[in-house]
Order: sequence, then structure tokens, then C-alpha cells
Amino acid sequence: MIVRSKKHSSELIKRLGLNGVPEEVFTRYNRETIEYFCDSNPASKYILRDLDNPSGKYFICNSKDECINNAKEYNGAFSLAVSCFAYDDRILLGEVLISNNRIVIGARNDQGAHHRNIYDNPCINLDTDWDNKKLWTVNGVEEVFNYLTSKNIYDVIVEFVVFNHPVGVHNNRVLIVELRSNY
Repeated sequence: MIVRSKKHSSELIKRLGLNGVPEEVFTRYNRETIEYFCDSNPASKYILRDLDNPSGKYFICNSKDECINNAKEYNGAFSLAVSCFAYDDRILLGEVLISNNRIVIGARNDQGAHHRNIYDNPCINLDTDWDNKKLWTVNGVEEVFNYLTSKNIYDVIVEFVVFNHPVGVHNNRVLIVELRSNY
């Protein structure tokens, strides 16, 4: 699977029926649509993300007003989504690549984890195969593998979060945040 951009990742998550968060993609600032999204998807935290630049500007917003004001910072495409941090009882956050018998995974299970710091003190950081017993010792790893293999998601880096209870648009314990390959 080739993922060309963050925007393409969002489209693929929806098209493949993966469990993501409610999200709206913008090509330009539109106050009315931002207000409508926040009113339709009440949450304690939202995320605004630059869709044009890898590792681009992002904002974690605690209110509709913060979303409206911070969205003015984008000149190109951006997205507004319910943040995975709006959901309680997170048990594992990380990224994984499953390719043939190879598994590359980095993840953290502490509350300070986010997708830009998963390799700072990870609870798991392996480039291995399915037979490695260390792989199965971390709470949440089995759920990620079961979810991804059931959806035939291989050969792409998957940013995920595992919760103690179902969350997201498809009400599952595994939440897919982003797919990455060529950007």
C-alpha cells in the first residue's frame, strides 16, 4: 500500500473502514464548518494537523474557540479531528509495520506518550518476527496485531492507540491515527 500524504492517509482510513476519529479535511479556513464540526462532535480535545507537510504544524485544542483561532494559522490543507487524547483509558500508543514475517514496533504505555515521542523510553521497540516472545508481553500489542491482520493491513506504517474500551467512529478498542509509507 502506498500512502502519499497525510490527506491520503485520512482518505484511506475512511475508505478501508478502519476505526479512526471523526475528522474534517479543509483546503482553506472555513469558520462555519469548524463550528459545525465541533458542535456535531463534542469532545474535550481536538487536533488540527497540517496535511501538506510531514511533521508539520499541529495544535491540540481544548475548545471550539481554540479550533477556530488556531485554524487561521494554516495556509494550505489541514484537518480538524477529535483527538485520540479525548478518550480515556489509553493503554498503548505507537506505530507498527507488519511485512511478511517481519514486525517493527515502537510503543509507549505511559500517559505522556504521543506519536512524536514514542521512541523516548518506549515499553516496546523491536524489529523482529512473530515468534519473539517479547512481542506478546506488552498489554495491547495482541489487540493491534489482531485488528491489523483482520483488516489485511500490511507493508505500511500504522500509527495506533489501544484503549481499555471501544472508541472512535467504528467503536473498537484499536484506533488508527495515521497510515504512512512514502512521505
